[in-house]
Amino acid sequence: MASRNPVRDATLPPSGTGPAGMGERLFEVLGSVRFLMRASGVAFIVVVNAMIGYGVWQQRHAEAVQGAERSTRNLARILEEQAVRTVFSVDLLLSDLVTVLDTHPQARTVAAPSVNALLRNRRDAIGPVSGLVVVDEQGRVLHHSADSSPPAFDLTNRPYFAVHRDENASDGGLHIGAPIPSIAFPGTYVIPMSRRWSHPDGSFAGVVVAMINPLRLGAGFEGLRLGLEGTVTLALADGTVLIHRPWDEGRQRLATLADWPEVDAALRTRDAATLDTVLPTDGRPSIASVRRVADYPFTVAATLPKAEALGEWKRDSAVWIAMGLAMSVVIALLTWYVERQQSRREQDQNRLERASRRIRGILESMVDAVVTIDSHGVIETFNPAAERMFGYAEAEVVGQSVNILLPEGFRAGHDRSMAGYRPNAGSRIIGNDREVLALRRDGSTFPINLAVSALRLGGPDGGGAGRKRLGRRAASSSASSATSPSAGSRRPNCSPPRARRKWPTAPSPSSWPT
Repeated sequence: MASRNPVRDATLPPSGTGPAGMGERLFEVLGSVRFLMRASGVAFIVVVNAMIGYGVWQQRHAEAVQGAERSTRNLARILEEQAVRTVFSVDLLLSDLVTVLDTHPQARTVAAPSVNALLRNRRDAIGPVSGLVVVDEQGRVLHHSADSSPPAFDLTNRPYFAVHRDENASDGGLHIGAPIPSIAFPGTYVIPMSRRWSHPDGSFAGVVVAMINPLRLGAGFEGLRLGLEGTVTLALADGTVLIHRPWDEGRQRLATLADWPEVDAALRTRDAATLDTVLPTDGRPSIASVRRVADYPFTVAATLPKAEALGEWKRDSAVWIAMGLAMSVVIALLTWYVERQQSRREQDQNRLERASRRIRGILESMVDAVVTIDSHGVIETFNPAAERMFGYAEAEVVGQSVNILLPEGFRAGHDRSMAGYRPNAGSRIIGNDREVLALRRDGSTFPINLAVSALRLGGPDGGGAGRKRLGRRAASSSASSATSPSAGSRRPNCSPPRARRKWPTAPSPSSWPT
């Protein structure tokens, strides 16, 4: 053992105090197996949840948003196509009526039955059209599909009439006006689509008007909207909203796209856009796609609330989060269990180390020589008294066969005894003292009083996994010059302690038991 220096030790601070001591203590804590297990468990939980969170947010969230954007863009194209088909049908109808009126003999006869029947047939051919009206240059109703005797309404104040009257060209094309109150059906609104009717010389002869029912037109649009909360919008080029579905009487009505700042700003610079926005009617964050209709003065928009677009992603996220939490709990429990087992193992190890130190101290303080061997006769411990007795250092004999301590003639018998030993069969020499010859490092032999005991450390069938051999000094210091094996018949110079009075002249090999 290393000697201690009282002077140096007195100048050192107590263990664990001061910066150096705290650093050592911190290093011990951070380097301990329990801390590493705990840190590994926490790190694994963090990594697993971070990976799940990153995957859910970056991939699932992005996929959900991109899917909603694609859906709104596709719906906006469908709305554009439907609007174009409807308007084209109405435009074709009005152009055909203008051509018929130019050649019909009763075209300028008020409420002519043949013209009235023609208007009804053409009206019924297109679903959204609720009425067809022919107006002369004075603003009087000549024919109306809803009444064979139309009242004498003055329509000069109608925007569609003024637009066509003031046109310089003979045919200014289709005009689509903002929703207006219906005179024929009070309490309802209609969307007027009209064409100019001209005299053969090109002068203004009147207007042919198709009254579009917003409810019928909107029903077709509403059937195309996305999800439960999606909306569709049809507006004029100037931003006037013709249709916004679904209508909700409890919400603010959308009258113009100017009330929708994000969409209005996007349409000022491009003809199509997909953007994040907030619905002006209810303030819901939504994904919107808007498009200008080619060839006709329309704008269409389709929206899907973000909450609905991300509904599936949220459900998937909830599942993944639950899985992450479950994995975290499992990892935490496993970490706790392993750490607890490690703590018990460390406690057992500490107890074993303390017991080993006590046993080692006892062995080192014993006057008698003590040698322990395993079940194969290999030396495991060699106390200081044995070092003095046999002349070997412990490091020289540990791991060696115990035969190095026996004279040559006794080794074969000892090997047979070791091979035939059975833990549960009993032995005549276990627990008894015997006088035998031993061999020193220098080759000299000397008599010893030998006591053997067995130590069972567990093993198959309860057998001993190791044995302990106790050797006690058999002579005083003068016995170090005892006779060699050839002088085995001589008596020693002095009697050994607790030795028999008669020393055997030639002990048999079997005298060295296991």
